[in-house]
Amino acid sequence: MKRPISPGPVIAASAVLLASVGTLASILWQRPPGGLLYALDDAYIHLSLARNLSSHGAWSLSGDGWNPVASSLLWPWILALWDRLGGPLVWAPFILGICLSVCLLVFCDRFVRRAAPSLGAFTRFAFLLLVAAATPLPALIFSGLDHVLQVAVVVLFAAEFSTSLETRDADGRWRVPVHLLALAVLMTAVRYEGFSLILPAVLILAWRRRFADALTVAIGALVPPAVYAVAASRHGGGWIPNPLLLKAYHPSLGSGIEVVKFLGGRAIKNALVAPHILALVLAALLSLARTRKERPGSDVCLGLLFLGSALLHLQFGSVGWFFRYEAYLVPLGLLSVVAFGRGFVRGAPGEGWRPRLGRTAIVLLLAMTLAVRSVQAIVAIPAAVADRYRKHWFAAELIRRSFNGSVVVLNDIGLASFQTRARILDLYGLGSEEPNRYRHSSRGYGPEQVAEWVGRAGGEIAILEAGWPFVARLVPPEWTLVAEWKFPRDVVFHDDRIEFYAISRGLAPSLADSLARIDRDLPPEIERRMFWPGDRSESTKAGSAERKPSGEAR
Repeated sequence: MKRPISPGPVIAASAVLLASVGTLASILWQRPPGGLLYALDDAYIHLSLARNLSSHGAWSLSGDGWNPVASSLLWPWILALWDRLGGPLVWAPFILGICLSVCLLVFCDRFVRRAAPSLGAFTRFAFLLLVAAATPLPALIFSGLDHVLQVAVVVLFAAEFSTSLETRDADGRWRVPVHLLALAVLMTAVRYEGFSLILPAVLILAWRRRFADALTVAIGALVPPAVYAVAASRHGGGWIPNPLLLKAYHPSLGSGIEVVKFLGGRAIKNALVAPHILALVLAALLSLARTRKERPGSDVCLGLLFLGSALLHLQFGSVGWFFRYEAYLVPLGLLSVVAFGRGFVRGAPGEGWRPRLGRTAIVLLLAMTLAVRSVQAIVAIPAAVADRYRKHWFAAELIRRSFNGSVVVLNDIGLASFQTRARILDLYGLGSEEPNRYRHSSRGYGPEQVAEWVGRAGGEIAILEAGWPFVARLVPPEWTLVAEWKFPRDVVFHDDRIEFYAISRGLAPSLADSLARIDRDLPPEIERRMFWPGDRSESTKAGSAERKPSGEAR
């Protein structure tokens, strides 16, 4: 009689995760502004989009029009459904993130039980804790974005794909299960990075001479982007969301350095920035080298899926930015070590000291990098929430109090779009089409084009992160610098100040008065400087820094 599998490890791991998230929340919510505040401003872009979908049926940050501002095609619809059902919209990402995190642990435990049934309950519990801490789920929950959903769907797709390869129907043939095809559609609907798994999956199916099945999976994955492209075309927009156009890697072969990047140099650079992914890749490669199978089985297929997706992501995707972009690769890599690297730790009988030394070095690198990532994530959460409070919450509050019906220029639009009724012009181009049109025109995109566009739109003030060189070079010289706020740090973007401009000089007194009124509410660690009138430059702190662009491009 088969012994029943205890759900204790997944229950215990979920309890630890919930306790850690609850502890962090209780600490953070006792701080100003008191209540839920996400660690990333981008979370409020999706919330604004969802609110307008729910209220007006428009894919827009305002009540009408078309804003291709979301990197996820599905997440805003889920939030909009939550809003339509009467749930408090601002809480939706947090609550859904917790629920999806528990689902992820259930998926991982289910796969581990199938792939390594000999593992004991404590080992399963420790593995699930590692997945939760190293992904890292607490940071993704407090980010308020779609990445927990992405990780859960990716893990479920990879596990179902690898195990279903060994399942055949009554005729002895393997066909794409309907639920696997649905997961392929869901994966690219959540985030376009899903294609980094679709391509290896299609190649594995082709290797097994399942060409029709490979074509079916590929077509299914293309459905969400195709639907979006049709909808965007009907509204005069581009086929691809703005975040992908602005943040994706665009190969350029105009120089030797760019050719090296395109031929793998970028993947190597990103792997060095994300050593935890490098360690997982090395472990998977070493395990693959020890495999002597002509055709991939279920365990090897999961490892190949991870290797393919990791290499594609390192070459064409991004890493970092609050642990989120490569987060889906961490549980996928850990599951591949369990599945097709089961002999990795033990090694082969009679092997020499050199393979053992190399294997030990990879294990130590993996343990060290995952431990560092886990600790860094826990430390970064309260710091990032505090940064959003200082930098974005007060800027949005200034707009809400004094410029709520005005046209405002920003380069970070999330909180301001969610908390105010201002019409926002996005200097970066996520929420506005004009910057992208200028970029693709013969005129280019510079201060002259910004002045033309903002003047035509009736812009009144601008609140910009001038520590970002991309923004600093776009400020028209005729705008009047009224004030500057300097912050102790920004753990996510490293932009340590924002500047306040009056688009026309006649609006400078009004902006200066509004800043003076909100000044009494600012935390003391924010250094404030006034630059208007022109003969006045005073700071609330001594030793303020000179106004020079600093920080890296995002």
